[in-house]
Amino acid sequence: MEAEEEARRAKEAGNDAYRKLFLETAVDHYTRGALLDPRDISFLTNRAAAYLLMGKHKECVRDCDDALERGRELRADKKLIARALSRKASALLKLAACAGDYAPAIRALRQSLAEHHSEETLAKLEEAESARKELEEQERLDREAADHHRGKGNEFFKQKKYHEAAMHYTQAMKMNPKDPRLFSNRAQCHIYLGALPQGLEDADKCIELDPTYLKGYVRKAKVQFLMENYENALETYLEGLRCDPNNLEVLDELRRCEACIKRPNGGDVELEDLKEMLKLYLEHMINEDIDESSAEGLCSAESYAKANEMLIQVKVLGTKKTFWRLSDETTRISRKLALILRNHHSVGKRLTAPLQVSNVWIGSSGCVKLRGVSFTDKHFGIKCVRDDYRYLSRVLLALIRISSRDITKLPWGCKKFLSLLPPDYKEFLMLLKSDTLTMDDEFLIVNNSALLPMTNRTEVFLMLYDRIVTYLGREPVGRAKKNRILSRLPYENDWLDTAIANEQIKQWVVNVQNQYEVTQLDQLRLNRNVRSHMHQYNDDNIEEILYCEWPELLMDMVKMLHVEGELEGTDIQNKFG
Repeated sequence: MEAEEEARRAKEAGNDAYRKLFLETAVDHYTRGALLDPRDISFLTNRAAAYLLMGKHKECVRDCDDALERGRELRADKKLIARALSRKASALLKLAACAGDYAPAIRALRQSLAEHHSEETLAKLEEAESARKELEEQERLDREAADHHRGKGNEFFKQKKYHEAAMHYTQAMKMNPKDPRLFSNRAQCHIYLGALPQGLEDADKCIELDPTYLKGYVRKAKVQFLMENYENALETYLEGLRCDPNNLEVLDELRRCEACIKRPNGGDVELEDLKEMLKLYLEHMINEDIDESSAEGLCSAESYAKANEMLIQVKVLGTKKTFWRLSDETTRISRKLALILRNHHSVGKRLTAPLQVSNVWIGSSGCVKLRGVSFTDKHFGIKCVRDDYRYLSRVLLALIRISSRDITKLPWGCKKFLSLLPPDYKEFLMLLKSDTLTMDDEFLIVNNSALLPMTNRTEVFLMLYDRIVTYLGREPVGRAKKNRILSRLPYENDWLDTAIANEQIKQWVVNVQNQYEVTQLDQLRLNRNVRSHMHQYNDDNIEEILYCEWPELLMDMVKMLHVEGELEGTDIQNKFG
């Protein structure tokens, strides 16, 4: 009882100090009270309020989280739980630096209202949602302006006007400071202008923004090489190889570094130990997907297919329809196997024997390995590349067939099974079997839209939309490419009817018949608007609706960009999770 009385006095003293804005004193009293009576979570929420006024927003969030955890354990009053959630949201809103940062705050406010309705909290939620919407629109405009300056910078760069190009990249950074491409591009300008320290600074910032972006490492290593820091340049190139283990440009630069490195005694002698290290590293990167051990956690692909549904049936919101799609795990396995082949082809090696289902092993952690296979550089050529991918198509189809045994065992099952495969995956399998496949097409294989995780499809669509509509629309050559791509997109006549027929899409699009014309550009615009502004359902539902209604749209966007030589200019290779 004595402790409770002391805790009560501490709370009163804290509240009195809080009202007088003696916030440090209030924090001290609330801290003492929380120690005396740990069952009373109001000490934590009160201290959080003091931290909020002091501008210590992270400390406020921490106290609110502690109050929520303790309050739920003790089954505290719902009003206290709601207060902690609302206060946490207030701190998160203060910490928000971009539209995406509003999501956890809005989620906390909704949870607060679910615990206890409050007009104040409701007003705060509406204000936060409105602010996020405005910020999203501003960020969109900033991105468009940044893309414009980046495009101008690229034009000046092509003309070798590096100072002017750097100025435009700098303007773009002011509007989109989180785009690593801008820092990479400006770093290259600095290199050509001889401003190596500035180039190094930009390259470091590029890597900081996106540690998977290879060009950041290439720029940094180039500066280090020009500064004659060959050992550092070699280490940076090795780091960059983790982004793309078989990048030929990086491999060539590694060998240049190796040739320039000097021993401590000043002799111009190549370091054999570094040469051996480089050789071992590259061999490891090339062969890391070949596993001949009996490591635990790996099961045969056949066992995996029998235990997991690779082809799944999905109900489509807004209709009475269902459709079939491949699980994200299946598309990930497909891409990993294609990457293994591409990695070996990039160094002139091919399979010595046809790939079989029995060669594929899958780990519990999601890794994919090959067993019982070998690669050789003998008689390597495009025919061997085509054969390797043809074997892969058979393996993938066999695995999906094994997984779908409940369908295929029926008399009509084999025919039915093939008809259930999504159109984009059928197209992917046809590409693997193509008799006209080229080495350039390997980029399309491993970055095929059919292999994208469902949750990443909107991000990729918006990226490709900007490439086609915004980037290619700036100059005559680009506009010609844009028009060719638009003219060959599917659903030329029926896409608007499809949008109106789906109740979910229809309710998201006001006056759809007046807003959109039956043109391919408006089809993309509708998809962009639906993907950008639908918040009523989670991302998976949005993706599945659009994937079901227009399954070939993203597929053809990717394919046509590849045909026009524009796909590699996007960031699609980093969108597969």
